[in-house]
Amino acid sequence: MLKTKREYIESLKRQRPIIYMFGEKIEDRVNHPLIKPQVDVIALTYELAQDPRHEELTTAKSHLTGGKTNRFTHIHQNKEDLI
Repeated sequence: MLKTKREYIESLKRQRPIIYMFGEKIEDRVNHPLIKPQVDVIALTYELAQDPRHEELTTAKSHLTGGKTNRFTHIHQNKEDLI
């Protein structure tokens, strides 16, 4: 089953790594101004994978489960997967 944008962001909130950037301890790993742009871009890949209009480009068949997976998190099996 494909993870949604919301599920991805919630999974980040559950993680508890200790992060420092430029000497500053980062408490909010989702909304901090230095991190939020990257979170938003990755979250967009989850959102697009849920949209049937983009399904062919944003999803792949998992070699592990045979089910549909987000192409962003898919384990590449050959050069065609990379293209």
